[in-house]
Amino acid sequence: MVADPGAVAAFGGSVDERVHRAKGTILQRFTELSGSRLSRVDIRVTGARVSTGGRAQ
Repeated sequence: MVADPGAVAAFGGSVDERVHRAKGTILQRFTELSGSRLSRVDIRVTGARVSTGGRAQ
């Protein structure tokens, strides 16, 4: 990924972009399932490592 920044888009964007999109999805799904509304969702990403040559497992 580091050697080919264009590959980031192919995997759904950066971690930050994917987390940002997930917040809206989580809020919407929570409302659908519970009937209640949340004002916000916080997502914490820990232990991220940058590596070359493939996806994390």
